Amino acid sequence: MGLTDIVLFAALLAIGSAHVVSFTTCEGSDETICKISEVRVDPCPKGRACDFPQGSNASMAFDFTPNFASSNIKTMVYWAQGAGDLEFQGFGSNNACDYTACPTVPGQKQALNYNLYVGKKLPRGRYPLKWKLWSEDNANDKCCFRINIRLVKPK
Repeated sequence: MGLTDIVLFAALLAIGSAHVVSFTTCEGSDETICKISEVRVDPCPKGRACDFPQGSNASMAFDFTPNFASSNIKTMVYWAQGAGDLEFQGFGSNNACDYTACPTVPGQKQALNYNLYVGKKLPRGRYPLKWKLWSEDNANDKCCFRINIRLVKPK
């Protein structure tokens, strides 16, 4: 078993223990362009506001069906606030092809899997997170959803 196989196996184990969570589609998103069908998060035993301990990892995944073809897709997680979205500190590469299959195929469901490090210096509290995925070729080709998380003190 090669290194790539081990990494893929570990990712599948982490996602396999994740919980399906409630999400809302972002305002202005068009499900005929891209539909989110399921969001999974670990740790999130309640399935509503997920508790992320500071200084730990969280695995996040979502299933989406794009109705656009693109080999150059981007992704980012934001703290959604009224004055504007702020990039979530600690998010890795915004190249979505690092976390899902590329190119996207119109009408074909696929999954994006990501491990998010929750920094120790991030302030505790409740946060609405907004996750966007878009084609760099056409900004109108996008998916977007929101979930609620809570940054908590490590156990």
